[in-house]
Amino acid sequence: SVPLSLDVMPEQDAYKLFRQIAGAERADAEPDQVALVLELCGRLPLAIQIAAARLRDRPSWSVADLVGQLRRRGGRARTLVAGDRNVMSIIGWSYRHLSRPQKQLFRRLSAHPGHDFDAYSAAALSGLPLEQAEDCLEGLFDINLLQQRRAGRYSFHDLVRDCAQGLLDRDDDEDARQSTLRRLFDYYLMSADRWCRAMGAENPYITFEAHAQPEHLKDVPDRDTALSLFEDEYRNIVASVRESVLRGFDAHAWQLVCALLPYFWEINQWGEAEDLY
Repeated sequence: SVPLSLDVMPEQDAYKLFRQIAGAERADAEPDQVALVLELCGRLPLAIQIAAARLRDRPSWSVADLVGQLRRRGGRARTLVAGDRNVMSIIGWSYRHLSRPQKQLFRRLSAHPGHDFDAYSAAALSGLPLEQAEDCLEGLFDINLLQQRRAGRYSFHDLVRDCAQGLLDRDDDEDARQSTLRRLFDYYLMSADRWCRAMGAENPYITFEAHAQPEHLKDVPDRDTALSLFEDEYRNIVASVRESVLRGFDAHAWQLVCALLPYFWEINQWGEAEDLY
């Protein structure tokens, strides 16, 4: 047998499938909401079938009600079950066939609070060597457990993240989960400081201290490279600040904000800085 990498359904085909099961009248009455359902289902055929059937069997629901269910993590898990058809179980089946490093990375990536990640941040949070993290990311992408919107940057679909978070809660104890986040925050802290130094704009008042020095940091030869890296990672660093506050990593919280100060100065975004402070 030859393995094939299957993409998600094209948008038009996904709409037709949903419309056929849920009923044309209800689907056509809320086309924008149907489009949201399809995206929340990742345009996965089984997820669309189950979601459409759930709407069909509940005449009192609008499509918007279905969207509300799918937007909640717990709601997605409960909604996308029909008899023995369970989207989470199917994703879990794929997980069982991963190598041990792939399993470790897959679980721990779900702790990343940001929008996307690359091999360096993946290596940091997983504790894997950089090259192994790169290979694992590509392997997870090849079997559609990760998305890749541009070269070198990966993300989860919400459904897959839900499953990975459940596996993280099941297979990693609290100390392991805390260590995962600590390594990620250390990586972003030391990276932001290094990138600011490359811009000639380091914070002269603070010596930043990570819990442990990250094993892998990117080379930053010049100011333009540093600015480009900040553009890629700024939202992820901000998400890490907020997550560090929620999780009680107080030293990381204030240091990450202070590490961003020279970048705010460089791009003249003091309104955003004030909000973050």
